[in-house]
Parts: sequence; C-alpha cells; structure tokens
Amino acid sequence: MRSLFLKMVLLSGVLLVGCSQGSPGGPGVTGPSPSFGQAENTFNLSVPRMATTVQQGESFEASIGIQRGVNFDQDVALIFSNLPVGISIQPAEPKILRGANETKVKFIAESAATAGSFQAKLTGHPTKGGDAQVDFSLSVVVKDSFTFKLPTRVELKQGTDTTVPVEIVRAGKFVSDVSLTFTDFPSGVSIEPITSVIKSTDAATRFQLTATKEAAVGQFNITITGTPVDGTKVEHVWKLEVQIAE
Repeated sequence: MRSLFLKMVLLSGVLLVGCSQGSPGGPGVTGPSPSFGQAENTFNLSVPRMATTVQQGESFEASIGIQRGVNFDQDVALIFSNLPVGISIQPAEPKILRGANETKVKFIAESAATAGSFQAKLTGHPTKGGDAQVDFSLSVVVKDSFTFKLPTRVELKQGTDTTVPVEIVRAGKFVSDVSLTFTDFPSGVSIEPITSVIKSTDAATRFQLTATKEAAVGQFNITITGTPVDGTKVEHVWKLEVQIAE
C-alpha cells in the first residue's frame, strides 16, 4: 500500500490544493479589505500545500484553484515564472475559465532538468483589474533519488511549539536510509530531535519546533539536508515565520 501511494504521488502529481498565501487580484483590490472572507469583485489563487515533486524525465499534473469573490466571474490567465531550467508546462497558456473553480496544469521535466527545490511564482491575470500572485513550491528529483515533501510555510508564535511533518518521496529505484539535519534556525528557536533517520522501509517522520518567549520574529529560510547511505545528499529550503505572542 505504501509503495502504491508513493508511486501515485510521484507520477500523477495530484496533490492537495490549499489556501493561498498570496495577494488577491481583480477590479475590487482597490477597495477596502474585509475583516474576513473574499472581498467583492476579487479573486485569489490556490496551489498545492506541499512542494510538488517531479523526477527528471517525467511529468505530473497539478490542480490550480481559484477563490472568487462576489461579482467576480472572469477568465483568469495563469502565468508561471522562475521555473527551473528544463521545466515546461502544458498547456503553454493555461486559463481558469469563468464559472470554473480550478484547472489542471502539466509540468514536464527534461531528462537534464535542474534538480533541487525552487520557489516559482504564479500570476493570475484577469480580463479586468489587477493581477493576483502566489508562490508555488516545486522540487525536481534526480532520477533514482529522492526529494522532500513538507509544509511550504510553518507559523510559530513566541513561547509555543508546533509539530512539523517531513516526508520523502522516493524516485525510481531509490531505496536507502536517509539521515536528516536542519540548519539556519533563528535565535530562540530549537528543534527536537536535532537529527533523525528515515529508514528505507519508512516514508515520513515528525519534528517538534519550540520558540522561546524572546525568539527572533520574522520570516526565515530553513534548510533540511537529507544524506542517504547510498547516493547524493539532497537539500530543501522551507519558510519559518516566527510571530509575536498575543
């Protein structure tokens, strides 16, 4: 069952679509922002919650969603930028048509596509009004290697702790234990355990982040490094936002 699940994730690329952390677009963006909900005549884009993964020489299909405010019913053109070298999309000019809530976009990786973790940008261009934007996390895996799947952005308040799930996606014939280490934490933030190993028979583990009451506040890029028993180590960067305690 586990191997079937991983194969489906790797080859299909169909992942959960979550709430956007980006900026809204549409004619209504010049008006006042509501205390909650979508402003009238605006829209937001939503992308997969976790980093989307593709192996060199393979392709996957991802769902791009839209949240429409009242009175917003336009076609929205989708424009991807900052894609790594060797990655293309089909259709070349995707759209979310009026009345629709999502569309599918296929990402195609050449056999020599640049491997690593990347933050691409997705822009939604409506017929009228301003553009919406949201970041899109993409990981390109070396053939017969692995990559990480974990939350794109983790929030942590001063004086609290939270649990971070970490999963690895194994590509091709990769079967190996992977040792995990984290670096670049801000002052006042710690992680337990400091190091861990995902066994060849496992797919995931969890870590606990703890922030002191005096932890540095802001957004930080945290690096997780996976070192396999056999093969090349892989690095992945994710965002940690430390917030002031209420």
